[in-house]
Amino acid sequence: MTQDASLLDQLIDRLAADNVPDDVIDLVLAAYVGDEALDGVLDGRPVELPARDPTVRARPQPLYLESVSVAGFRGVGPEQSLRLQPNAGLTLVVGRNGSGKSSYAEAVELALTGDSARWAERNSVFKDGWRNLHHGSPCHIEVHLRADGAGKPIRVRRSWRDDDTEADQGVGSVLTGDGTADLRWQQPLETYRPFLTASDLGRLVTSRPSGLFDALAPILGMTPLTEADGRLMRVRRELSDRIATVKARREALRLALAEADDQRAADAVAILAKRTPDLDALDRLLADAGEDTADPVAVAGRRVVAVEFPELEQVDRVGEELAEASRRADELVAASAGAADEAARLLRMAVAFHDEHGDVACPVCGAGTLDAAWRANAGETVARLQRSTAAVDRLREVRARAERLLDVGPRVRSEDLEALGEPATRFRALLDAWDAKALSAYPPLLDALTELQEHTRAWLRQRHDAWREQGAALQEWLLRARATSKADARLKRVNAARDWLKPAITALRDERFEPFAQHSQEIWDALRQESNVELAGMRLAGANTRRTIAFPAKVDGTVVSGARGTWPRACAWLLRMALESAMDDYWRRCHPGVAGLRARAPQFLVLERYAGRRIAANAGYTWWALSRAGHHHCYELGLTAGELRRLRDRVTELVADLRSAEAGPIAP
Repeated sequence: MTQDASLLDQLIDRLAADNVPDDVIDLVLAAYVGDEALDGVLDGRPVELPARDPTVRARPQPLYLESVSVAGFRGVGPEQSLRLQPNAGLTLVVGRNGSGKSSYAEAVELALTGDSARWAERNSVFKDGWRNLHHGSPCHIEVHLRADGAGKPIRVRRSWRDDDTEADQGVGSVLTGDGTADLRWQQPLETYRPFLTASDLGRLVTSRPSGLFDALAPILGMTPLTEADGRLMRVRRELSDRIATVKARREALRLALAEADDQRAADAVAILAKRTPDLDALDRLLADAGEDTADPVAVAGRRVVAVEFPELEQVDRVGEELAEASRRADELVAASAGAADEAARLLRMAVAFHDEHGDVACPVCGAGTLDAAWRANAGETVARLQRSTAAVDRLREVRARAERLLDVGPRVRSEDLEALGEPATRFRALLDAWDAKALSAYPPLLDALTELQEHTRAWLRQRHDAWREQGAALQEWLLRARATSKADARLKRVNAARDWLKPAITALRDERFEPFAQHSQEIWDALRQESNVELAGMRLAGANTRRTIAFPAKVDGTVVSGARGTWPRACAWLLRMALESAMDDYWRRCHPGVAGLRARAPQFLVLERYAGRRIAANAGYTWWALSRAGHHHCYELGLTAGELRRLRDRVTELVADLRSAEAGPIAP
């Protein structure tokens, strides 16, 4: 693939060559197109790419500056023209200060770009003086550019009305041989600035590694790919944040539920504790939570709360009825209640026999006579016996009802009391000792049941309220977790797309940067002459906050390790601090007045008078070398490990010399 092929073509060809899965291809291409396309692919929509140009576009022909005409701008009053030879090579514009060199340069840049980078460095007074003070009208700039072999130049003109007060109010136009045209130079002119001021070059050379990266990277035309990587990073960050939020919420829920006294909470904790929670199981748990039949303690508690014992007034009333029935039965029945009932039955049969046959001898004994007197006496006896029988029946009925009423033991399940544990201890003991005949023991039993039911009811209410809040939190988390399950799959796709795109960007960047690196190498080879420093393979490295420019170097054929970075400077600063500390100790011992000086230069100036020429020269050079290393620029090579070792040895020697030096001035 040649350098002239479009970036999208190169991207598509690399995707095809690497046999990237289709879903990853869609993500990479969607990220290249834009945010909307990327979000659409993640939602399942196809990506629409710009039409691919199968041809290799020709490299644009270079343009050369032929002339620039200026009127009423900066230091140029009446219209003046600067004519040049529109050919390749180096052209020098030479003139005394104030002759208009900078005005012509600013005019060309303003005509082409609509602004001047040099103005950004100046104050408002300088910017406001863009129009010539003595001859400000007419005010216009016209630049002629000519391509190789072109018969007519391209004319770029920018002009201002008399009432325009700002430089950006100028109206620009482009005239080609075919008439007025829009050459669409805005983006190229921003990337490939036509003029760099001395301060621009200074900032470029002395800037941080990331600044050098930012200055060189746009020239490569890799912005669409870096923006695509930024879009994938944005989506990855959003998805990761969503997943992390759900995970953090799950852990918080798990810890909160672990403290709850609820089987449902325990079941939810077991689900949430798994590496991949079963969302369907959690959904079923929440759906069945209203019935709450899984917790045996809760089931037992609800049964105990539903138990009904007779009210104390009702038991007292039944006791009184039982006592009254027993008293009446005792009064009316002297013999066995069963004999009275039999006698009443026999008399009723005899009366019926008399009523049917009249006065006759007793068919049983034959001695007596069943006559009218007997009939009347027998009727009274039957009535009396029936009353006795009714009293006994009433007594039996009351006793049976009392037994049914006071038989409370079967109403409470023993397993329920066992499930409730300690709160049911008192009631269970009274229930085991309960005797229906001892009605005086019923009030404590009823009080114990009431106390147990109130305690259980409060526990169930508290448990229900707690679960209602926990269940709502679980339901909310479940909804988020189901949505996040899709985010997990999306995150895997995005990570796969970035894993492919990052090395692809590096490879394409190195491929496009190779001509620049090669040309830089040729320039260095021509300039270094006898230098033992060899540069090889300058390249752009890293991305985002770790972007930098790497200068692999060799010194005397040896690869320099640590030529960049902070550790050589850190070592230099530590060595300088050690030297300064030894100097301070020496001056405090020798001359406290000198030790009190804030500046180091006077101390080194007078050191020869006190410690001798050798120590003073060695100390001054070493301190200067360490200071230089600590303040080196990014375009300079850092100290090598060997150089640092030599400086360390010099500092060690100086520290020993200063400690043994005489504490007084040396006689001349």
